[in-house]
Amino acid sequence: MNKNTKLYIAKHECGHALIALAYGSTFINVEIGDDVQTTRIDLSTMISGTTLGGVVRGVGGGLNDHEFVISKMGGVAGERANRSTAGTFTFVDILRGAEIDYKDAVSICTTDHIRSHAQKAKTPDRYLNECLKEAHNIIVFHKSAHTALVEALLQHNFLTYAECLSIWNQYLLGSDATAARPEIQAGKVE
Repeated sequence: MNKNTKLYIAKHECGHALIALAYGSTFINVEIGDDVQTTRIDLSTMISGTTLGGVVRGVGGGLNDHEFVISKMGGVAGERANRSTAGTFTFVDILRGAEIDYKDAVSICTTDHIRSHAQKAKTPDRYLNECLKEAHNIIVFHKSAHTALVEALLQHNFLTYAECLSIWNQYLLGSDATAARPEIQAGKVE
């Protein structure tokens, strides 16, 4: 894997990790394998056996359905951390490896809670792009933490949840608990 591909993948995987950390969720690890197929974030602590649209996912990781969709869009948002806007989720993103993220996010759009959000957005794709924008805003707000996660992942190829949490906490020192919940800080609590 060349250096540019590895950086791109690290930004993607650390985007997922940062969103999970920002929402107070847990995961097992983040890793960059020898090829794209072995690169992932292990969210298995979220799995509880609930099947939604063929995707096994549970609410055990501390994320509600809306936050879960945002976390799935966090990968693409992480890739775009240096851009001024999130842009839109496209077929190119799927070709670059975000296919599973897209399928997982779309499957959640069938739940009652998300269906109401998606109906407000008019279409599931528009809803996913709104979630991509939210994920991008969170990552940009916590850009120093995202950069530190990316650098650590590039150096070690593997980070445990505890290591990611330690990096995250370094950026929250001196701030109150609302810094870990960006929707509270942004006044988006329903």
